[in-house]
Amino acid sequence: MDAVNNRVVIQNGGGQGGEPGAAGEGGAGTEGKYINMRTLTGNRKWMAGGDEGQPGSAGKPGRDGVKGQALVQQDLRDRMDAVIQTQSAQVTALKDQLVARLAEEKRQVEAAAKQAISSLEAQVSALQNNLDSAANQTSVDQSIADIQGKLARQAARLDELSAKMEQSMSAMQSQLDALSKQVKGLDGRVNSLSGSERNQ
Repeated sequence: MDAVNNRVVIQNGGGQGGEPGAAGEGGAGTEGKYINMRTLTGNRKWMAGGDEGQPGSAGKPGRDGVKGQALVQQDLRDRMDAVIQTQSAQVTALKDQLVARLAEEKRQVEAAAKQAISSLEAQVSALQNNLDSAANQTSVDQSIADIQGKLARQAARLDELSAKMEQSMSAMQSQLDALSKQVKGLDGRVNSLSGSERNQ
C-alpha cells in the first residue's frame, strides 16, 4: 500500500517573474524662441528648441516568487486520526472477543476433565463392586477394558481441546500483530506528512 504522502501532490513553487517592461519613449525637445540680444539686424535673436530625448532603457524582468509552504488540510488529518482510532478500537474488540473465546474453551476443557474424573470414579466403583462380590474373571476384565477405553477417549478429547486452545491463541496473536502493524503504519504516515509540512 502506497503511503498517503506519496498520493498527495503539492504544488508550492514560486510564481514566474513578470516580463520586462517596454522602454519609454524619448522626451520631446524644448520649443524654439526669440531672445533679446543685440544683433546686426536688431535686438532679437531666434534660439532653436532642444533635441528630442533618447528612448529609455527596457525594464528588468521581475523576480520569481518565493516557494510557498505546504499545509496539510485539517480534514485530512482528522480523517487519518479517525482511521487510527478505528483500527485501535478493532484491536481492542478483537482482543476482547478472543479472550472470551479462550475462556469458553477453557471452561469446556475443565468440564471435560471433571466429566472424565466422574466417569472414571464410577467405573472404578463398579470394578470394586465386582471384585467384592467375587464376580467371575470375565466381568472384571470387561470392567478394566471399559475403564481403559474411557481413559483413552477422554485423553484424546483433552488433547483435542488443548490443540484448539493453542490454535486460537496463535490466531489471536497473529491478528493482533497484523492490526498493530496497520495502526503503526498509519501513525507513521501522519508523522511523515507532518514532517513534510515542516520542511516546506
